[in-house]
Parts: sequence; C-alpha cells; structure tokens
Amino acid sequence: MRGGDIPGRKEQGMQMHDFMSLVANPILWQVPMVIAIGVFDGIHLGHQLILKECVSLAHEHTADSWQSMVITFNRNPKMTHGSKNNQLPLITARLEHEMFVSFDLDHHVIIDFSDEISKLSGEEFLGLVCGFCSVRAVVVGEDFRCGAPDKSAGPVQLQEYLQRMSPGGQVIVPPFYRTEDGLVASSSRIRALLLDGNIPGIKPLLGRDYSVDLAPYPFTTQAGCLRYRVSSIAQLLPPAGMYETVFRCLDGTARPAHVSIDAEFIDIRLPEQSGEMAHGKATASFMADSLGFVRSFT
Repeated sequence: MRGGDIPGRKEQGMQMHDFMSLVANPILWQVPMVIAIGVFDGIHLGHQLILKECVSLAHEHTADSWQSMVITFNRNPKMTHGSKNNQLPLITARLEHEMFVSFDLDHHVIIDFSDEISKLSGEEFLGLVCGFCSVRAVVVGEDFRCGAPDKSAGPVQLQEYLQRMSPGGQVIVPPFYRTEDGLVASSSRIRALLLDGNIPGIKPLLGRDYSVDLAPYPFTTQAGCLRYRVSSIAQLLPPAGMYETVFRCLDGTARPAHVSIDAEFIDIRLPEQSGEMAHGKATASFMADSLGFVRSFT
C-alpha cells in the first residue's frame, strides 16, 4: 500500500486513517471538515494550491473547530487500467506523507483502490465521505473527476450532490497553476519531461527538484559508489545517463553527488567520500533519505 492503514494513527500532528475503516467506524462524523481530494502524484505546484486552500479555509474557521483533511489513493486509479497500467508513481508514500505533514493538514485518509471502490459512482463516493465527517467544503482541481467512468462526477455535479448531503457545503476549485511560459502544472507533463530526461524543466512545475526516495532500499558499495538496483526503486526514474544530484541523508545533511543510471544499477558517487567507500567503510552518515535530480550531464 502507498501509506498506512491504521485508523487514527497520529504522526507529527496529522492523523492517518484508512478510508473504509472510517466508513465502518465514523469517528469524525461530528467534526467540521474541509477536504482536499485527489491523486496528488508528485504533489506539483497545482496540487499545492489545492492543499493550501484546504488548510487556509480550515484555519479561517478555527473558532468553529473546522479541521483539514486530504483524501488520496494507495495507487493511482489511472495507472491500474488500460495503457497506463503499472506505470510507476512520481512520489512514494513516505515522501508524499512528509509533504502532507509540512502543509499542516489535520488528517490524511488513504483509499485502498479495490474493485469495490472502483465501481462506486461519484455520488456514492461523496455519500461515504459525508457519512464519516461533517463536510463544510471540498477542494479539488479543475479537471477532477471521481467515480467509475460511466458514472463519474466533476466539480459541478459534486456541488449538486453536496448541497443535498451536507447543506451549505461548497466545492472550491482553485485555478490551474501555470508557469511563466503558460504551461499548466500536471503530473502527466512532469512524467513526460522526466522520461525525456529534461530535468531542469521539471522544477518550475514541482517547485523543487525531482526527488527519488532511497530510504526503504538496501545499497552496496562498488568502486567508490553507493549502488542501488533499479528494479528495487518503486518510483519513476529518468532515463539512463549521468546526472548532477543532491544526496540527502536521514540526519538532515545534504551533499552534491554524481549519479549514473543504467538498465540495472543506480551508482551514486559522493566525491569527498569516494575513497572511504572504496574501502567498504560506508557508515551511518550514508543513511540515505532521497536523491534530488538537478540536471543531466551532456
């Protein structure tokens, strides 16, 4: 699963919940809630506008005890069927969760995208959400749709349903985020840029370097490098080549690194430490957090 499934588990101020567990045991049914719903693959600047709007609206009504919630999926529904089946995500559950924590959200609800969930209509889905909390507002993107393809709902339909299910509730749709060149920030655009090796083109859409999660995976030392197997990385990688990156450690430190990717391995060379690693002396200082891609070498 892309995330935890323990109802009510508290982590740095944000509670984690499994969607169907909340449906079965609606412990938040009396809590006034502002909810951001989406896939949030990569959490680009457009996604960030949605999350900021959600948190801001909840904070504006702190006196009325409003709280904020983000509802996501353990896997991208668009990647489970058809031509996009089994494509790797742009962000792991761990890095995604860390970003949600940084936005000061109160709740993170994860949907296990099962066959049962995939068959729900948009109206049925919203009904389940309105059943486990007191929905005051739903914040979604302009192109958001939920529900099975033949009975899905976009923002306009959701507003109609919400008025009936939670009178006074509103659907809020922040505008698309556009770069200075007028490009819309989207996960599909970032995916295309990444697969094309256009690393500098990604940062204006993400608002940060594209980061690959390394923490869950073992490494070996090989010829003065940290070596990871490409097959173990559960995240989309740029194409084979040489890259300038920032190697981030779990202790919060960061250092420049040169990275080589081929069909089998990711080799990370930390110039000032290569001699130490060449002698097999990799220590706790190499407990990797993530790898931020800056640019490719031509």
